[in-house]
Amino acid sequence: MAFKKINPNFYFQGAADVKTDNINSRFLLIKIKKKLLDILVGLKIFPGQVLSAIVFKQVPDNAKLEELKINGYHLVYIPKNPYL
Repeated sequence: MAFKKINPNFYFQGAADVKTDNINSRFLLIKIKKKLLDILVGLKIFPGQVLSAIVFKQVPDNAKLEELKINGYHLVYIPKNPYL
């Protein structure tokens, strides 16, 4: 299993019309707010808005596990059930 706390909720009235370039002040404000919340979540000062969970049927290869670690996922290894 892999878990990651994320902050995806930055909707406001008229968000669909905002241009996504670094010149736009409203878009830049959203990026700054998201970065600040990500830092606070990383320091465990503020809880994440959403918990992303990945459940594997089979253990993926080491390259995929390393990629998940690099992207900030916390990996939990569950032993195989001996009774099955």
